[in-house]
Amino acid sequence: MQHETKETPSVEEYAQAAWMSLGALNAERTTTVRIEHTRDFIQVAAKHPLDQTYPIFAWAIENVIRRFANIDQAKSHLRSIFLATFLGVELAEKMAARSSAQVKRAKDYSVQLSETPNIIFRPGSREEVLEILRDWFEHEVRDFLIICDQFFGPPDLEVLNLLNAVNPECKVQILTSRKHQTDLRLQIPWEEAYRDYWISRVSDQQPPSTEIVVVGTQTRQESPVHDRWWLTAGRGLRVGTSFNSLGITSTSEISRLSPQEAQSREAEIRQYLQRPFKQEFKGERLFYTIFNL
Repeated sequence: MQHETKETPSVEEYAQAAWMSLGALNAERTTTVRIEHTRDFIQVAAKHPLDQTYPIFAWAIENVIRRFANIDQAKSHLRSIFLATFLGVELAEKMAARSSAQVKRAKDYSVQLSETPNIIFRPGSREEVLEILRDWFEHEVRDFLIICDQFFGPPDLEVLNLLNAVNPECKVQILTSRKHQTDLRLQIPWEEAYRDYWISRVSDQQPPSTEIVVVGTQTRQESPVHDRWWLTAGRGLRVGTSFNSLGITSTSEISRLSPQEAQSREAEIRQYLQRPFKQEFKGERLFYTIFNL
């Protein structure tokens, strides 16, 4: 005999149940419930946005008000709930004001990037950097994104999470150096180090379709491409430092490439991304390790 398994109710179902309970309570067609009976609802609500969970909080607060309004415990119970609600609203207001200011600064930077050749970011401007890149990923990056950075390593995989949020269908190719992977002392095979980092440190979601090409010369294991370029169809950015350092550790620059510059750099980099791969650089043999994330 098979036993049916109960599915966990969704936040929408919790909210709908709370809304109906609140309506019945206000119409005096039902009585209040004990506080512990509202805890499951509140725990669910705490994990989701307020626009989805407002009915839950409204019902829980009204339930407490009606249950304790005319008894000796009213002062202690209702006062603590009032203070918690007040502090929550005050915190939300401060966070919204801070977020609004950050978005405004980021939009100013985005306008500046479209009108001027480059922008300088100083330490402490991380949120502005992320907002600009998110905007670029959403509105300018199309079918593919190439990241060329000889110092790209697992900590830089955070950039794929940013891309995943606004452009999950984009295909990614990353060109980095064998020397940097060796300097990081990554476990071998390197693909396991990258995958483990993604799962344990970045996201539970699948990354966008990503191919990582690790290339290096025979003697020093260095990349044949030293500049940092992020490229898509007819567009590109010159990035002054690795993603995990932008706006954090030092002053750096992001500048926009012209369509002609983007196309020429894409042609240069594709020699190391597409078969048959370029086999030599300055008379030295090149060695490749290629894997999907």
